[in-house]
Amino acid sequence: MKAYDYQDYQNYRFKRFEPLNFESHTVYLSQTFGADKEKQWVPYYHFKIKNNERDLGHVNFRAGYSKQIMEYDGHIGYEILPAYRGNHLSLKATKALLPFIYSLGFHCIVLTCAPHNIASMKIIQKLGAVFQETKSFPHINAPEDKEKNIYFLNLIKVQGQTSSQDG
Repeated sequence: MKAYDYQDYQNYRFKRFEPLNFESHTVYLSQTFGADKEKQWVPYYHFKIKNNERDLGHVNFRAGYSKQIMEYDGHIGYEILPAYRGNHLSLKATKALLPFIYSLGFHCIVLTCAPHNIASMKIIQKLGAVFQETKSFPHINAPEDKEKNIYFLNLIKVQGQTSSQDG
């Protein structure tokens, strides 16, 4: 996986996204954000998860490769509002987004979580990601963010499994 310079993302073109439905929920594109070298951000998509008009949480997809993505943030971040946790919404919404992410040209993505974040670790493992390593970040002030487990998710393999289940 190539790590790009932020300059490479100056002309990033966001792809149109049609809302996705899973069970009684909808994932829709709420906003897009361009690259920001100062903040070490690659362009990213911000998706909301809703049930009817009720916000349940969100999923972000960071559409690029950088040292920050590869070693710390990963490509996907999610948050479910406390009242709706425990219903596998992060897993289901992320799974629903994988074909879209693959259509953007991503064949392998990086997922990360703190080693003590058992809920995220279970989601990442259920997605089929493979553990690579645990990295330490002694310069980070927040104790909960001093280490990250790093996983790779092969989207070609995931796409093949989805296709065989559909047919």
